[in-house]
Amino acid sequence: MRILIFTDRPLDLECGNRKVIIRKHTNMLEMDADLSSLDVLEGLEYKEARIIGDREPSFAFAPYSSKNVEILSREERYWEAHEVVEDMWRSLNHPSGLQKLILLLASQIHCQMGDCAHAEDLFIRYKDFLEQVGVEPVASTFTYPITILSSHVDLLSLIG
Repeated sequence: MRILIFTDRPLDLECGNRKVIIRKHTNMLEMDADLSSLDVLEGLEYKEARIIGDREPSFAFAPYSSKNVEILSREERYWEAHEVVEDMWRSLNHPSGLQKLILLLASQIHCQMGDCAHAEDLFIRYKDFLEQVGVEPVASTFTYPITILSSHVDLLSLIG
């Protein structure tokens, strides 16, 4: 089962076939792991563990909304925010504004994983698109972390 674990330091986990993905937040680590059961976490010190699945309605912050994107981005939970925006994008018939917001979220995820050069490239693609359509980006240059306000998500959902 796929689990997100939030912790202060890396945990020694026995995982399935998939390598543990570590995303570094400002004040904690997010470990994305494939575990055989929750029993693997017994005796380990962590802040929170969430079972996640592919496109489960109960995943993360359902219902999918711009306010939940803001909450998740404030907590630097960009992978979860990315999933929320991706589902909004699908349900709204693929607006290009949300597609570019996905790039912004991906830039934050890549930075968390230590690939800041690629993160900056993704941010530039997001920013260039917004400037072309006359919308103010959330920042003028790449930075980490970025908070994405719900009003920005709502505005981008209207750009076809």
